[in-house]
Amino acid sequence: MLFPSKNLLGIEIGGQYLKIVHFNNKNEILHWTSTDIRVLTDEGTIDFIRNYLLSNKIKTVDVINSIPARYTITKNIELPSTDPAEMRQIIKLQAGHHSPYSADEIVIDYIPIGVFKGGYTRVFLIIVNRDNIKRNFDIIERAGLRLKKTTLSLETLSLWYKERSTLGTSGILHLDADNTDFLVLREQKPIFLRNIPVGIEQLLFDKERFLQQFLEEINHSLEAYQTEQLEPLSKIIACGATSKAEEFIRAIPERNTLSVTMEDIFEGIKTHPLSADIKGNTSGLSVLSLASAVIKQNKIQIDLTPEEAKLREAVTEKSRDIIWMGTLVFFIMILLISIFAQKIWMRNKTVDVLTKENLKYAAESSDLKNTRQKLKEVKTLLSRRYFALDALLEVHKHISPEIYLTSMVFDDSKERKDQNKMTLDGIAFTKDDAINFGTRLEGSEYFKLVNPPDVTSRRERVKGIEREMVEFKIVCAFEK
Repeated sequence: MLFPSKNLLGIEIGGQYLKIVHFNNKNEILHWTSTDIRVLTDEGTIDFIRNYLLSNKIKTVDVINSIPARYTITKNIELPSTDPAEMRQIIKLQAGHHSPYSADEIVIDYIPIGVFKGGYTRVFLIIVNRDNIKRNFDIIERAGLRLKKTTLSLETLSLWYKERSTLGTSGILHLDADNTDFLVLREQKPIFLRNIPVGIEQLLFDKERFLQQFLEEINHSLEAYQTEQLEPLSKIIACGATSKAEEFIRAIPERNTLSVTMEDIFEGIKTHPLSADIKGNTSGLSVLSLASAVIKQNKIQIDLTPEEAKLREAVTEKSRDIIWMGTLVFFIMILLISIFAQKIWMRNKTVDVLTKENLKYAAESSDLKNTRQKLKEVKTLLSRRYFALDALLEVHKHISPEIYLTSMVFDDSKERKDQNKMTLDGIAFTKDDAINFGTRLEGSEYFKLVNPPDVTSRRERVKGIEREMVEFKIVCAFEK
């Protein structure tokens, strides 16, 4: 997980006590404390919270604030609609009939119970004074903490009971130090709530006086529940600060026919193995609804968090999403850059290898090219080695007794293959003999062009006889 869950504080600011429960990210209780705030101002309450944070070395932590059930007004009503938006509008119009406060002073919400014939929906209406919510928010924020969510203890008790009950209609008797909540659940949803102003401290302080009042209040609660014409109760579960209340709880069935079972104060709640004796320190107080508010925070339907805290939480969540997305994009970019860099490195490595191989083969090919050129030259020389003899034989075939040659020059330059030629110098008896010789050479297939003889006359003594002779020069271009 990119953003692991943090430690959380559960804070409940009641009429008599301030309760603080510190949870780790495994939903285990690390610390617990409480104090009587009847003699404290809000500043004194803030100082107590700050001292707790300092003594336990807690720097920054989110807070789940639980509103006790005694600060709520509830009513089981039926609405002539099944549309949630329409139902909410009807509730806003009817809320004034069920509350002594004006519409601006209250926060309204509801829990749907079920749909009945005729298109009616039964809901559990909940009304909370806005000043209580705001006061808690101010105290928590001024103490240097960050409010994450504000919940109702009646809903967290319902969620706690949901994990250990079957379907049916049951009563929950939640005992605390200075009061008791009588909550009725039908199919694990709240349908009735009444607060009893008697708690464990009063019962322990004056049993004779407060036990009688306690039992009478329970009877009044059962009678009030019956007037709602709701489903009959099947059982009552006593929970919360029950470790010293066994005697008082046993007295309840004597006044009515309902069976009452008792749950341990930490039933379903985990504590850290290295924590102090939390059970012993909380024997006269209940941490059940507060601890359930922290543990079940993600399953809660009714959110009483002030708008400024909700907006801040939304911005924080958005920031986390942006950070998560940015981190993901960063890792993807790093991955792509790594892949791209690896490809470039492989390509450069391949180019280096190919370059080295190319240089090696280039040197070898250069040697091969030189050898090939030499072979070509040798081949050329070999192909032309009989050229002069062939030319001489061709000339010899066409020479006559009246002519003899004085020189024969070959010009077979490789740079001027189209100008290869042979120059013949000789002496003939007459000019016609020289011309006839040139004509015969021109008729040969060996020569492609024979220039007319360049003739010069001279006198020469031969065997003591002076006679006229002709010097000639013939240039012949080769056919091949």
